[in-house]
Amino acid sequence: MRNLSKKILLIGTMALFLFACKKNKSADPKPDTPLDPGAGESENITRVALYLTNQSTSKIDTVEWKDVDGDGIGNPPVIDSLILLPNTTYNVQLKIFDDTKNPADTISHEVEEEADNHIFHYTFTPKTANGLLVTTSILDKDKLSPALPLGLNFDLTTNQNSGEGSFEVVLRHFGPGLAKTTNPSDGEEDLKIAFPTKVEILQK
Repeated sequence: MRNLSKKILLIGTMALFLFACKKNKSADPKPDTPLDPGAGESENITRVALYLTNQSTSKIDTVEWKDVDGDGIGNPPVIDSLILLPNTTYNVQLKIFDDTKNPADTISHEVEEEADNHIFHYTFTPKTANGLLVTTSILDKDKLSPALPLGLNFDLTTNQNSGEGSFEVVLRHFGPGLAKTTNPSDGEEDLKIAFPTKVEILQK
């Protein structure tokens, strides 16, 4: 089983892009000691995608964070804006990619495999206090007993107000000896992205 072990911070154009994964066969491995060939291999996050399906119309939109360099050097990342309709619920799937590999490596598959050690937190912060609300409800869970949320699949709902803000995506990891919780401050931060967000009635 591969543990996602190093923190990666992705906020706007300031980012650290190393997403390190290690294959561990021991319950208590020595830090930074490869336990088998290929252990300690690094993976670059070059793309984080949100696939949003409008539950009323079934229309699908894709919003992405992209860093083609994949190493935090060179061109800054390109971040799409999240455009939402008022009074609407979207089903959202989140995927994480390393496009430097051929074929592209879907890193989110590893997060799903290690669901018992990971959890996503989603937070919307409005630009002004105008009553705008964007809420989320996580749909997928891990295999713990009782099961806890994972967050690769969730519903996102807006209220009747329009406005702007920031939709933050945070992935936290619970390593050896750390019990998974739903507390946003527990565990280690693997991933953090803020998508500029607009809730508005689109002109036809």
